[in-house]
Amino acid sequence: MVDMNNLKLEKKYIKKVDVFIINQALHHCANPSRLLRQISRYLKVNGFILIREPEISFFLKFFLFILDDEAWSFKVNVFNNKKNIFNPNSIWDANNATPHMLFKDEQKFHSYFSEYSIIKNELSEFLIFLNSGGVVQKTFYVPINKFIFNILRGIDWLLIYFLPSIFALGRTVVLKKNK
Repeated sequence: MVDMNNLKLEKKYIKKVDVFIINQALHHCANPSRLLRQISRYLKVNGFILIREPEISFFLKFFLFILDDEAWSFKVNVFNNKKNIFNPNSIWDANNATPHMLFKDEQKFHSYFSEYSIIKNELSEFLIFLNSGGVVQKTFYVPINKFIFNILRGIDWLLIYFLPSIFALGRTVVLKKNK
């Protein structure tokens, strides 16, 4: 485990790491642009960054508001590696709009991070996410079998395909280092 707000690995890891995994954490990084630059230093060519994050849809904003859980703001520049988007010393701060702002416009992302290719950039989960039961905030869920799960996954796919800005609650991104 490493500190995203101050990524400093030993020199022996420079250009040696095959994969970095950022799971539901990038939106807690005070300077995601600087983090992606720092990761590039350690990641070997053809190495990957696997990212799983929330997607700031209508329903995610609604649930965050109802649960009084975490913040979001579109009024920050997530591409500015000189300025933090929130206080890095506050471990509970977050900006759930970060992944959306970084990855929605792939051309813009590439203009800032030419060393990476976006291999996957996919929105997912609505009903499946809602029935997960939570991690930090434990909530009610209905146990379901694989058949029902697959039906829900199909419904999720349709909802997100046609109305992603309303229903998508998750984003999966795979970055590959080119140079």
